[in-house]
Amino acid sequence: MSATFDLQSASARLSLNQAIWMIKAFGRTSYRGMYVRDEIQGKVLYVSDNCSFFYGGGREEIMTRDVSFFEHSHTSKDRQYYDEVQHSYNELIRDWPVEEIEKTTLSMHLHIVSQRGMESLIHYQSTPLLVRSDGKILLTLCVLSLPNYKGQAHAMCYDSSHGRLYEYSLSQHHWVVVHQPILTENEKDIYQPQRRI
Repeated sequence: MSATFDLQSASARLSLNQAIWMIKAFGRTSYRGMYVRDEIQGKVLYVSDNCSFFYGGGREEIMTRDVSFFEHSHTSKDRQYYDEVQHSYNELIRDWPVEEIEKTTLSMHLHIVSQRGMESLIHYQSTPLLVRSDGKILLTLCVLSLPNYKGQAHAMCYDSSHGRLYEYSLSQHHWVVVHQPILTENEKDIYQPQRRI
């Protein structure tokens, strides 16, 4: 994408509409909540119906209140945690090539407070949908789901272009590379049955 990419242009709207159509299709087959966030204007461009299961309220209300809806639905401690992690993530990827930024996924557990005042834990993931040539993220896809375990988890950043996994250290306030286990040839054969043919 060029640094002068304009979301108002006809081709950009067509591409965005196609992306949202695909996200809607996936949303219909999943229990996950999804929304598309415009990082420049702070607007929410799409909210799946499933988001209301996590936050309460309808998708129209979420769309009307834009990003502030999500910011005010988290506990104050988790808002601070999210802000710190998001700022550190932006610092981590600042000098990365666009092709690598596009292949990152940020994930963490956050507590949310529903409109009825009930607090619960969710698993939050975000990945860039559209990145300018200068590395600025324009659009982000955010996915909400139930966590696979309870408790506050460290934020993780996965760079699929290099297979690197980073964990955010709250004590050191920066990202640490997590060394992933290397599978033996036997283990690879078990996990990839097509290799045995």
